[in-house]
Amino acid sequence: MKSQNSPRGLNAITEQHWFAPLLAALFLGVAVWAMTRAWDASLLDRFQFRQTQTALTTYWMQQEGFHLAYLMPVFGPPWSAPMEFPLYQWLVARLAEGTGIPLVFAARTLGILFFLSALPAVFGLARLIEGNAQRRCLIPAAVLTAPVCLFYSRAFMIESCAASLAVWFLYAYIRSLAMTGWRWTGVTLVTGILAALVKVTTFVLFGLPAAFYTLYLVWKIVRPAAPAASRPNLLHLVIAAAVPALPIVSATIWWIAFSDAVKRSNPIASMLTSKNLSVWHFGTLAQRLDPVFWKFVGHEWSIGAVSVWATLPLIAALPIIAPAYRRAALLCAAGFFTGPLVFTNLYTVHEYYYFPSAFFAASAAGIVLAGLLENPRLPAAFKATTLVTFVGLQAINFNADYARTLKYPPAPPPPIVSLLSRTTAPDDVVLIYGWDWNALIPYYAQRRAILMTPSHENDPAVLLEILSRLKPGQVTTLILQGDHKQDGAFIKWCTSLLNLSANPFAKSSDGDLYCSSTRLSSLKAELADKANLYPGFQLDFSNPEEHRDPRLIFHKADPADYASVASPAPFATFTPWTVQVAEIAGHPGISANAPSELHFNAPAGATRIEASVGIVEGAYTGPSRTDGIDVVIFELLPGGGRRILYQHYLNPATNPSDRGLQTITLEAIGPVSGVLVFGLYPGPADNISFDWSYWGKIKIQ
Repeated sequence: MKSQNSPRGLNAITEQHWFAPLLAALFLGVAVWAMTRAWDASLLDRFQFRQTQTALTTYWMQQEGFHLAYLMPVFGPPWSAPMEFPLYQWLVARLAEGTGIPLVFAARTLGILFFLSALPAVFGLARLIEGNAQRRCLIPAAVLTAPVCLFYSRAFMIESCAASLAVWFLYAYIRSLAMTGWRWTGVTLVTGILAALVKVTTFVLFGLPAAFYTLYLVWKIVRPAAPAASRPNLLHLVIAAAVPALPIVSATIWWIAFSDAVKRSNPIASMLTSKNLSVWHFGTLAQRLDPVFWKFVGHEWSIGAVSVWATLPLIAALPIIAPAYRRAALLCAAGFFTGPLVFTNLYTVHEYYYFPSAFFAASAAGIVLAGLLENPRLPAAFKATTLVTFVGLQAINFNADYARTLKYPPAPPPPIVSLLSRTTAPDDVVLIYGWDWNALIPYYAQRRAILMTPSHENDPAVLLEILSRLKPGQVTTLILQGDHKQDGAFIKWCTSLLNLSANPFAKSSDGDLYCSSTRLSSLKAELADKANLYPGFQLDFSNPEEHRDPRLIFHKADPADYASVASPAPFATFTPWTVQVAEIAGHPGISANAPSELHFNAPAGATRIEASVGIVEGAYTGPSRTDGIDVVIFELLPGGGRRILYQHYLNPATNPSDRGLQTITLEAIGPVSGVLVFGLYPGPADNISFDWSYWGKIKIQ
């Protein structure tokens, strides 16, 4: 008798108006609990590259305030390479500032709130399918079980912000087409513009359903079988669709044009313009036809949206739910694949791009569950078992992948960032090779940086262009990682360029650090007894054998200025003065008072140098005289060190043969594989008074 009453009692429970809302509330509680795990963990878990980039822009927005060309100081001046419209970053910065909580806590809080704020819009959209408000709760509740949403809502990323705005846009847009007034058109306009600006790739996923729904409504009005009374609604429908569409498209075009213009102003950031990234964004036809790609998409459906073991029984349940539920579930499931179809390469590389797509897959699951509850012929035990099984499988799915990252928090920031923070001033700039444009070091060290990307690492012209926009000496630290750590010629050239010590003061697997020779002694005093604070580092504060003259300051050379006197033209000059091409002693020459250096890239196969050098007559004929200069021509060797090609102490005050223009001819200098340096240095006493020196014509061939 008890067993006979049990199904009826269970059936009564499942039919209660509070049953589905209670389940949704339980889903919400579990979801919030899951999203707040590892709350104080670092950002170095999944896609640290993207998280630290967003965190970096937010940190500098907190320091400098809101700007459309907001700071992302990783490429050098103008220190900006705007990607998305910085709504999320600005809100995080304001929340952190207003509450005093750490920036990461503010980011995680806002990310979760944005995700949860999307659920009422999902509930509203579900009304198109499910009229019963109690069963309708299961659809947003199913979204709460999507692992990719649970994890990336708490990440320092814009995903939940973009998705929430896009979902609200779609809901408001559909409401606006119901022709009940223009209030929802205004909401559509605001949410649509913000969604498109914050992340257009997310907006497209919800903009396409809006377009298809509009076409469906138009078809219902203009089809031959449509009642004539519905024809006047066509104009209202067109206006309601066009009013938000035109500003949204215009705002998107404006932002792309604006951000591209800022990126083009920097030789590294120009790689991120929409034109240069178009193939990267959309991928190729071959990718779309590759079964391996679709296998990966299916994998992301399973681990990020709805477990394959939950999907299979839901597919099996399609025949036993009402046709309206079945059609809606299949349409939502198809929506999941919109992103991979349109932005194929993005969805191949970045798992977090499946965040908005998971809304469609999980909603499809929720629709099937609502359809099962709606079917009066199904036993209550079957309905309850299905719901419990779905939740259990989703929990197992989350625990098998994303939850592992929360259970085993990532390592803290590497010691290199704390060492860099300690050894540099807030206004210093750090040059970094070998980290691509990963913002980990600039963010955690809270320093402006120049991150040389792989495509620019071997192009000195790019670095020289960036350095020419900075004050001399503003780059105080060099970090070398990767191949450049062992490239002696590059190290010599780069440290000379920046007036840094030729030896690193700290070595680790994360990179070798170089600073100025003058800073070494103070660093030794500061860090000698603190080596244990920087595990993995070898500290060495000894001065290098060769001392770089701190007075030599880099200046970018304009090849056009030297066309009449040098072939090839120097690519850089180093001097505390100004190097000028002028008429000297009746001949064109390069005024380069000691100390000075001219740096040349030798032509391929160069074997000969012709040059002339001298000291202005007035420097040794007056009552106060020069004590001479050291003329040195050398090659910076690829293996490190230098190869002296010519060296002569020129002292016309005491040696008459050194007066006038001195001719230099060097034969068989090749092969030349490094930078050629033409240096004029003070005499042995390091007295630079009256060292008015110059080069005549220089020819390297």
